[in-house]
Amino acid sequence: MTDYYDGEAVLTTDRLILRPLKAEDASAIFKNIYHDKEAQRYYLAPYLEKEEDLDLNSLIRRCEETEKYAFAIVVKGANEVIGMINQFGDISKDDQSIELGYAIGSRYWNQGYATEALREMIRFLFSKGIRKVCCRAITKNVPSIKVMQKSGMKYEGRVCSELFYHGRYWDVDHFYITEEMFHVKQKIEAVLFDFNGTLFFDSDINRIAWKDTLEELSGGKLDFATFYMQCVGTRNQPLVEKAFEELGIPVDEEQVMYWAKRKETRYYQEYCRKYERNQLAPGAIDFISYLKEKGIPYTMCTASLIENVEFYFSHLGLDKWFDINKVIYDDGIHINKKEMYLDGAAILEKPIRSCLVIDDSLQSIQGAIDAGCRQIIAIRNESTPDLPEIIQTVDDFSEIDLSVFD
Repeated sequence: MTDYYDGEAVLTTDRLILRPLKAEDASAIFKNIYHDKEAQRYYLAPYLEKEEDLDLNSLIRRCEETEKYAFAIVVKGANEVIGMINQFGDISKDDQSIELGYAIGSRYWNQGYATEALREMIRFLFSKGIRKVCCRAITKNVPSIKVMQKSGMKYEGRVCSELFYHGRYWDVDHFYITEEMFHVKQKIEAVLFDFNGTLFFDSDINRIAWKDTLEELSGGKLDFATFYMQCVGTRNQPLVEKAFEELGIPVDEEQVMYWAKRKETRYYQEYCRKYERNQLAPGAIDFISYLKEKGIPYTMCTASLIENVEFYFSHLGLDKWFDINKVIYDDGIHINKKEMYLDGAAILEKPIRSCLVIDDSLQSIQGAIDAGCRQIIAIRNESTPDLPEIIQTVDDFSEIDLSVFD
């Protein structure tokens, strides 16, 4: 591997420049990493009060002498150093692997910079003959772990009490990516949207509608709190059937369907009008416009009945963005979200593994995973799971890192 090290290498991405650290970067590195308390929370180096305590020259010199990479992460245009990404240790002779570490100032978090830098560094190292790139993070450092996952890295294992830092021992999660994994990373060819709680923020309306429906059905005999967690991402009919069973009422198919539809037409739709809930989630229209511009097919897979789907199209003007004939909904045939997502992929004529699913509920996300989807964006809520298939967790569509489509 005689060509591995290039001390003058400069890497570029859409928004960043990665170049060797320089002595004049000391002020920016001090401000954004060593004197940033948020950045220091899990960064394995001491918090510094004064810039003169940062000996960046020694780090630069050691890396040059031992032929290890240490890059400044620079935002294009502004020419601002926001962090650094560097090599830890020597190349492993056993498997030609290398370990990387990275840090970015907290005011630059949640903008996709760390993922963009790590992806480019991985690409560069593979081009230089490295076979495997490794990263690790304290288990509680979820944002850094998400960066590794979004960069295509896979979970390798956890080492308990591996690092002593801030006066205690910490468990550490290890991730890796091989050259083969990097080059076969599945390109996203289609997008499958959940609707309620994802494209349309209606969780509060849905809660009230179910509460009123179950109170009417049971005469106040059912404990709504027991049922509500089952309402999210679940079809109406099974929930009504469960209510019947709890009340000791024989399950009658016509009556089940009556109450399933009544919840939507009598309560849910009425509350949507009453509270003027008539817009898609923030950033959703811009995101859909991006998909249209890029020619990426998409559709909705919703647990809603056809009565609600038609209501959404008229109430929200969805015909401007969606083809109702391609919408997968609760037609009595699809018994769960797994089947809905499989049929959604089929109607777009794409394999489920090449689809990106965007969803908000644990049950629906698990359905997507069971269907074979491995790239999921979760809309954040109190029950958002931490799963390797979730490549991003966002509050709304305006936060989605579009580099997933690169």
